Amino acid sequence: MAVPGFFLNSCQLRDYGAAAPASSAAARTPAGQDVSSRAAPVDEYTLSPSPQAQVDDSTASAEPAAPSQVDLADIPPAKGGWGSDQTTMKGKVYQNAVRMDCSSSYKEEMEYALEGRYARLSGVVGMDDKSVNGDVVTHVNIYNERNQLLKKFSAPIYEPYSLNLDVRNVYRLRIECRLNDPRRNFSLDMPMSMALTLFS
Repeated sequence: MAVPGFFLNSCQLRDYGAAAPASSAAARTPAGQDVSSRAAPVDEYTLSPSPQAQVDDSTASAEPAAPSQVDLADIPPAKGGWGSDQTTMKGKVYQNAVRMDCSSSYKEEMEYALEGRYARLSGVVGMDDKSVNGDVVTHVNIYNERNQLLKKFSAPIYEPYSLNLDVRNVYRLRIECRLNDPRRNFSLDMPMSMALTLFS
């Protein structure tokens, strides 16, 4: 008598408990051997559910990494008028500088959305050598999104200020400028040049 069991053969399960033709059974069983003592065939394959594909979505919504460095002139400001142009400060030509409007009557400001993606802001800030008034001094204040003063400095014409500012964890950078001319009483408007680069 055959022992009931299952065997995988060409992706099809066969029931060995079903009766087989006598001629086939005799062909498979040597003479004098008790068929009941034969062990059921052992599957060479183990059927197991396929593991579910694991999808790593930890970075699916992550923002692209910031470039290792980028000129401030290549980032559109979140607030304030601006322009980019070549400028010359203290005889040195800078090809890609921000031109920010400044006035002696009120403070001008620009804001940049850094989103905490950068570590350092470095470069030169001042007036173009071609500025018409040699007595003008530019006063600059730089703040973060919490209105904390990060840097305060002045830059007379022909004396640009070398800036090296830590901007780690700064999400919003605000730059304010105002002109001062001690010899004039009327309003004066002139552009300030910022040849600055952000480093991540």
